[in-house]
Amino acid sequence: MFSGFTIRFRLFDESKVNPLYLYYLLRSSKYREIFVRITTGSVISNLTQATLTKIPVELPNKGIQDYVAKILNELDRKNELNTLTNQTLEQMAQAIFKSWFVDFYPVKAKMNGEQPEGMDATTASLFPEKLVESELGLIPDGWEVNQLSDICKNHSQSYNLKSVDKVVFVNTGDVQEGDFLHKNYSPVVGLPGQAKKAIKEDDILYSEIRPKNKRFAYVNFDVSDYVVSTKFMVIQANEKVHPRLLYMILTRQNTIDEFNIIADSRSGTFPQITFKAISNLDFCMAPREIQDAFVAEVMPMIKLQRSLKTENKQLAELRDTLLPKLLSGEIELGKCEDIVN
Repeated sequence: MFSGFTIRFRLFDESKVNPLYLYYLLRSSKYREIFVRITTGSVISNLTQATLTKIPVELPNKGIQDYVAKILNELDRKNELNTLTNQTLEQMAQAIFKSWFVDFYPVKAKMNGEQPEGMDATTASLFPEKLVESELGLIPDGWEVNQLSDICKNHSQSYNLKSVDKVVFVNTGDVQEGDFLHKNYSPVVGLPGQAKKAIKEDDILYSEIRPKNKRFAYVNFDVSDYVVSTKFMVIQANEKVHPRLLYMILTRQNTIDEFNIIADSRSGTFPQITFKAISNLDFCMAPREIQDAFVAEVMPMIKLQRSLKTENKQLAELRDTLLPKLLSGEIELGKCEDIVN
């Protein structure tokens, strides 16, 4: 079943045309530019079957098509494998978080006279051996119930735009589930009015608009030349919470769902939260030494995720630049596998 806005291609003769090669060819920047030029429609730009059938297509011999398709497909498969690995790493980190800070598994194991499975003795010794009553129900002895405003603040510091000629401006649409989607510089002259906030390493950017869209990111690099939108909360942890742990708390699906309920309950043009509106949410906080042990446990996973995401960006760039260079003869086919590997 296809959408009415989808055009389906069928090849007349696959002995002459490799469908995978044609797929990559039509995705190339050259053909995307062609599609933009020939789009029709006054309200919604669209491509029609009639216009598409008139586009000339560059087809080398079948052997070259097969070779190019194989190379580009290998890049995509590497990308897919990295993505699956990252999903697994995320699930592992979330499982450890839930075990320690939601289910209190290490405490319950010690209450039963057992060594917490998969945990070394030094880490296990940090956990108490009993649960006590609290306003959130049973929590580990010595842990605290804190409101969000007890463990962090929404920091608002203006960037001195008069001191520079250009900056990297990050709007709410420029981050997604932990990723900064660009690092492009823009002249200070002409920046939108919401380009005001300065940020620093270990800050957490969290869009006030539609929490369910997951427009948030952890700042883990030098951002001295970054300016962000006033539509971001710039959340800074205090000494009660490790900023990495705070980020995991704020970006868990359960927390996002709570934020979304608050956003939907507020009057306005679109669902929106403010730090004040979420500041009284309660969280069970472990002592700092347990938090630090948790972060030490999951940081190798986080670093590997970051590395694989960087590799995926490089793979996508390589895939998008390889095809036109192969067609132009800038890169010889025989050297292509060396570049990919």
